[in-house]
Amino acid sequence: MSYIKNLVNIKIFLPDKKYIIDIIKYCQLKHTENNWKIWHDVYGNKLIFDKNKNFSLKLNEKINLQTVLFTDLYSKAHIKKISSISKFSLISIKENIYYIWFLGKDNVLRLCMYVNDILIENQPILNSGMSNLKKIISFLDVDGFVEVSSIVEPLGSEIMKSWATQWPPSNDLLKMIPDIIKKDCNFV
Repeated sequence: MSYIKNLVNIKIFLPDKKYIIDIIKYCQLKHTENNWKIWHDVYGNKLIFDKNKNFSLKLNEKINLQTVLFTDLYSKAHIKKISSISKFSLISIKENIYYIWFLGKDNVLRLCMYVNDILIENQPILNSGMSNLKKIISFLDVDGFVEVSSIVEPLGSEIMKSWATQWPPSNDLLKMIPDIIKKDCNFV
């Protein structure tokens, strides 16, 4: 079955959950051959639908980055490049860990992360979790920036400082963003 037909199947299967289609598109998920209820990314993470209309993420805990065949030109790009091709961002700060989700002008979601002001390798977007992805989708049309609550870090605890913003961000928001992010995104 084709990609479009499988998206239609999901739309019919879950008519009240339009955000699922957006997540599939923005996360560049592909359906498995002959099964529109299993979608995967290049890392081997899966979005699975069951017969009771429930869905869940199954993350690949044995990712071997040496064998991943990346389809996104920017999957290994520095945040400076990702920032330059983006139109939206959700920024979350928890102590010394910063998560920055970007939606590129190519409509692909990407996740950058800092620990102790050190930029870590770009993360698989499905590691964000379904609740965060749903929240990101709900804020894509933000005008300016807004504070966002209930963002949960991949380790499971809630993050208290988060903002959804059109990209590039306003000067008012730039004042609240850590210096390393401003520097790496060419705002200083």
